[in-house]
Amino acid sequence: MTMPVSSPGPVHVVERRGADLAPIDPTTPDGAARLTSFVWPDQADRLQRLRGALLVAGQYPVQLETSTAADLVDAIEPVDGHLTVLWHSVLLQYLDAAEKVRIVDRLGQIGSTATDLAPFAHISFEPRRLTTDGVRRYLVTAETWPGRDKEAAHAIFGEAPAHGMPVTWGEPVPDPARPAPDGPQWPT
Repeated sequence: MTMPVSSPGPVHVVERRGADLAPIDPTTPDGAARLTSFVWPDQADRLQRLRGALLVAGQYPVQLETSTAADLVDAIEPVDGHLTVLWHSVLLQYLDAAEKVRIVDRLGQIGSTATDLAPFAHISFEPRRLTTDGVRRYLVTAETWPGRDKEAAHAIFGEAPAHGMPVTWGEPVPDPARPAPDGPQWPT
């Protein structure tokens, strides 16, 4: 796997939390089997990545919660001395409009109260439009709030197919000829 030129060095993760309406614990045999059942039989690369992810999950515990996405985001509070990061991947197409609006509003609230000592980043891999009338493309994006009352900085890190590999790092060029995947457009 290639990494973008501007990749940071190693990071120390203090806490990991995940939420789902029906979370699956990947560290249990039943959970691992259920997650494996979601991979199509002809997708050997995806199965290999999942097996690697299951090994990582066994080494680095995650606090799993039964919750809506909006409830999880509502609970986010940046902490002094740490960069708080919200990450999601191909989630938004499964949420109704009211939950998306709730999340967008809360992200703005979190960002407006972030400080230089307690910054906040929202990183996602979701379908987005590069232009108002352009097709949806799966982009790795970030919004960061470096300090109180400062505007969010927006960046596009790369683009990938819907299942995430391979990632082409760098800002993509608009291409109106590409077909649009199904799913709603995330608010900008």
